[in-house]
Amino acid sequence: SDTVNYTNNNAGSIVKGDVVFKNATNDGCDLADADTVSNGSTILGLANATITASSSGAIFVARGKVITAVLTAATAGTIYYLSTTGTSTNTLTTTAPSGGPALVRIGIAKNATDLIFDPAFIADTTA
Repeated sequence: SDTVNYTNNNAGSIVKGDVVFKNATNDGCDLADADTVSNGSTILGLANATITASSSGAIFVARGKVITAVLTAATAGTIYYLSTTGTSTNTLTTTAPSGGPALVRIGIAKNATDLIFDPAFIADTTA
């Protein structure tokens, strides 16, 4: 399957297109950010729809799949990275974060709204 259900262990909602990582709490997920290597190196996927706190929902996990309607006014071929912010609707960036410490590619824009999901942990910039 392209999606797997996980429990949102975040205090707030996770919305479609948010990058999440797998955490140890009840085998759930939380919003990912590039501020910690452990978050960036355990990328699970992208939320398929809004998942409220403590609820379960579908997470896209299949690499190489096109995930529709998660970008806005993107240019085809643009690389998307995990942001250092890690707040809902703000987990993707087109500028590779320099403050890291995790440098993680999430995917590539197929067109203005769709992302080819292909996450890769590139580097620990503190090493």
